[in-house]
Amino acid sequence: MIRNKFHSLICCAQAAGTLLFLLGCVLPGGCTSPVAKDGSGEGSATEVVACRGTVRYESGDPVVNATVFLRKKKWVPGNPLSDPLHSRRISANTSTNENGFFTIDSLDTGVFFIEISDTVSHAALVDFVVEESDSQVLDLGTSTAKPFATIVGKVDSSAGIGYVRIFGMERLIPVSDSGIFKVGNLPEGTFRFRIDPSSPGAEPITIDSVGVRSGEYTLISTAGAWTRRARVDIDAQTGGMLFSENVQHFPLLVRLNRSNFNFEMAQSNGEDIRFVKADGTHFPFEIEQWDSTAGTAAVWVLVDTIYVDAVTQMQLFWGNPAASAASSGHSVFSPQFGVVGAWHLTASGQANRPNSAQDAFHARPGLYDGDEQVVGLIGMCDSLDLDDHDTLGNINPAFLTISAWIAPSQKNNWARIVHKPADGVYHSWGFIYNQPATAGEHMVQGVMKLDTAGQTLTSQNPVALEQWTHICLTFDGLESALFINGIEELRYRKPGTLAAADYNTYIAWEEKDLSATQKFIGKIDEVRIESVARSAEWIRLSYENQKPGSSLVEIK
Repeated sequence: MIRNKFHSLICCAQAAGTLLFLLGCVLPGGCTSPVAKDGSGEGSATEVVACRGTVRYESGDPVVNATVFLRKKKWVPGNPLSDPLHSRRISANTSTNENGFFTIDSLDTGVFFIEISDTVSHAALVDFVVEESDSQVLDLGTSTAKPFATIVGKVDSSAGIGYVRIFGMERLIPVSDSGIFKVGNLPEGTFRFRIDPSSPGAEPITIDSVGVRSGEYTLISTAGAWTRRARVDIDAQTGGMLFSENVQHFPLLVRLNRSNFNFEMAQSNGEDIRFVKADGTHFPFEIEQWDSTAGTAAVWVLVDTIYVDAVTQMQLFWGNPAASAASSGHSVFSPQFGVVGAWHLTASGQANRPNSAQDAFHARPGLYDGDEQVVGLIGMCDSLDLDDHDTLGNINPAFLTISAWIAPSQKNNWARIVHKPADGVYHSWGFIYNQPATAGEHMVQGVMKLDTAGQTLTSQNPVALEQWTHICLTFDGLESALFINGIEELRYRKPGTLAAADYNTYIAWEEKDLSATQKFIGKIDEVRIESVARSAEWIRLSYENQKPGSSLVEIK
């Protein structure tokens, strides 16, 4: 009796590093080498039965001259540099003819894989059992070759990981120094992996029942396999957006909801989510908000490059109950890339609002009365009234980008939003919500003190009440610029040095001469202070990514 099932596969990318096909001998036209009785390289061959089959593409065309490898499922490839097993003929290799037909003789009893590959883009897998009662020729029927599947993995390399092996397959996959490995030409099926440390005496690790699907990525580690995957597309041209240069080291907001993510298959706080590049590299990420009951989440992912002339892609994995949490704000918002502070303002009560960028400059609430935390634009935010404010610490950057989302609820004049005072009547730098004498509406003003002179940049359009508005101010040593909702509204060329002052930086406050009418009243979210002047492209992309109803990121 024979039991068989056919699998097909798709390849999204070729295997990273060198994937070694340890072929033994390849004999055309259905001529094969003997199969060892126990599949281990020991024992004599036993001629029991032959098998035959055909493989075709989905179009119906035969897969001509495809490689056909037969291996027992319990067999694992050895190390060609040190393992003598590969000097012995322990498997059967052949190829298909002009009709996509193949035969393999001298089969022993047992459980087998037959992998059929055109070695370019398509393959199929036959998983079958030969029993003693089977007839002399087993007909495996016709299988369909489909595009390759891809596996990417990351393992702890501290033990000196050398290779990853797949039971029953001719695969010996080297692991990089960072613990990354990838194979991009597998058939769809369920496989067993062995991870071999190179350190003397270290025990190998086996990962069972790793299912891979045609045309998809599968992520594995020593914690097992991730069972769910989605593709994340970042299209900088969506909605007619026009960008002229790529943006690097960008913290991308990924919003998850029940329409694009299955929360029931993830851990309760998203501990098992991972974002992975095509080459297997993991993107750093931070979970700002995760509510599996409501089915919403906000995750920041540090993307190395957002391309303006092509869709940037990554893979999102989840569905691994054994995976440990990997969220890290410091890895996403890093002083290495110019971020002094990133405050999501998600804490409640009088607890500090953490700085995701570093263990300094946490936002320390002042005069909070417990009603500040409300639903924000991204996760939760602070709603400030009366004397509510946050102290950020004494921050003195040489160059500057300040940004925030605000939804004012009261039109106070000279209302401090994010602000650092200076000596005298000037401001070191910051945002003011104000009604200038020449305007009939309240505007946002960017203020700064360069050397000994003050400078004010006033928005060209009013900032409405109860409506989220993105504000941004930059200074690069030569020019200052004010952006409202991603659009540059004003730019001044005035070289100078930002005045350093021995005062704290505040949200909705200052320690000098602040009256009740100069207090910002309203909601504030996603405050950032950076020590570099971000480009107009960066600021526009930030707005388009974070705004309500953004279509920049699509999960498929």
